Amino acid sequence: MQTFTELSKQSAKHLKEGMLRHYVRDMKQMSDILSEEGLRTDELKFLMIAFCFEMNCFAEIDSALVEKTRDAVVASGMTENELEQLYLDTVRPDTTPRRIMETWDSLYVLKLCIDGRENEAREIVSKSDREMQNLPNAAKKI
Repeated sequence: MQTFTELSKQSAKHLKEGMLRHYVRDMKQMSDILSEEGLRTDELKFLMIAFCFEMNCFAEIDSALVEKTRDAVVASGMTENELEQLYLDTVRPDTTPRRIMETWDSLYVLKLCIDGRENEAREIVSKSDREMQNLPNAAKKI
């Protein structure tokens, strides 16, 4: 298993080279390390970034990622307001190279997923992706 430092360097390289699926995988692996170290809030930040990338860049919601995020939220003991603030501090409008929805909207989708409403969340993501594809000069799916 790679160290956190090695994964961090690798993730920066993957992001710079546009290898976004690899970048997301790196974020998930780093979150695993943080979880093992008991750093649940930090783990949650990496899971939020991975979620944001999958949703915006690939118009996907990974059920396993949602479950890990839900577990991290519970383990952290965060309130809904604290979760919202952490998301807005972590996920910025320029976090992803492609964005199908605004940050507040993506937070809403994450909260739907955490609440067990993944199907509804998937419909929103799919609709947002279709609308983005229909815009002139829209960033195309990666």
